[in-house]
Amino acid sequence: MRLLAVALAITAVGVTASARPQVQQTPDKMMGEELYAAYLASGPSILSKAFPTNQRYEDFRNNFRDRVFDGWGHTAPVFSRAMFMFDVSLAVQPRGYLYWADFFQLGQTYLRKRLEPLKPVTARIGADPKMDAFELQWNKTAIAFLAGRRQPDLVDTLARPLIAGRIIPAPSAGAPALVDPWIALLAGFVEEGYVIEDPKRIGAKGPDAIAAYEKAATFEFTRAEATVRIARLLLDSKRPSEALAALDKFDEAWTTEGVVIYWARLLRGKTLAALDRPDEATRAYESALEVVPSAQSPRIGIMAIEAKRGRASTAEAISKDVRTALDPVNDPWWIYAHGSIRFFPQWEKALREMAAK
Repeated sequence: MRLLAVALAITAVGVTASARPQVQQTPDKMMGEELYAAYLASGPSILSKAFPTNQRYEDFRNNFRDRVFDGWGHTAPVFSRAMFMFDVSLAVQPRGYLYWADFFQLGQTYLRKRLEPLKPVTARIGADPKMDAFELQWNKTAIAFLAGRRQPDLVDTLARPLIAGRIIPAPSAGAPALVDPWIALLAGFVEEGYVIEDPKRIGAKGPDAIAAYEKAATFEFTRAEATVRIARLLLDSKRPSEALAALDKFDEAWTTEGVVIYWARLLRGKTLAALDRPDEATRAYESALEVVPSAQSPRIGIMAIEAKRGRASTAEAISKDVRTALDPVNDPWWIYAHGSIRFFPQWEKALREMAAK
């Protein structure tokens, strides 16, 4: 009787004496929902083992798009699903796979599907502040990562839908209001990114970038960086007098970010040098060094001024100082071209905290 009771109990849970334990797939064999489930159980680290080759990644990417993604889009957005797509792109980018950023685009599309015209009113921007905040944070963080890799076409692809779709009616007036002033700044960087990559495009892209930054400069949160970037574009457009006028408007009280203050002082030095005002330019460069003593760009600026004045020994001494500087050398000018990458660590942390709630 006892053996019979045990047998009945086993049958009740769907196990037979002849059943064999199932062998769990390794991450590099998992597809779609299975890898997502493993990701939920183990965290992002499992993805580093999931895509050992480009072909494996391509097989997974196609399987996910065909068998999982569309189904997810027919239900309410889930933060962990968006994070999964975010983390797939992070995991494969260091491997250099051709379509490594595709999951960033999939994740953005997934979050935007709630805004489609046929969705209920409760899905629209403003109806769910938590979802709005998560979507913006997801996009900001993904675009910061892309910007850091100096790929303006990918930044453009991900940024355009965000720029176009993030304006909602103001609560008390009919005028539109940005959900986040950062988007106005991003609109400028989309254009400026192309100029940084290819300076010959300043004529085609510069005016649009300046116009976007002028809009961003009307918001307290973004006016400091927007003003600096306007000055840089004007200087690159061979309009140093206008660049200086923009920098004259800059108030260091606008920001607590030393990086932006350093950029402003360095650009003032570059602009004054372009206007052939060497004494003032040198003082501006020296003020930039007060913010970042190890920076090399102001030293190079001073060196160029000294060389132009015929002071070869002084210029050579500065050159030697630059060449022999011990690491780590901290020069925030080196990250100017990388957009919002400097915010990536804190934005990623904030995003994961939001996703975990």
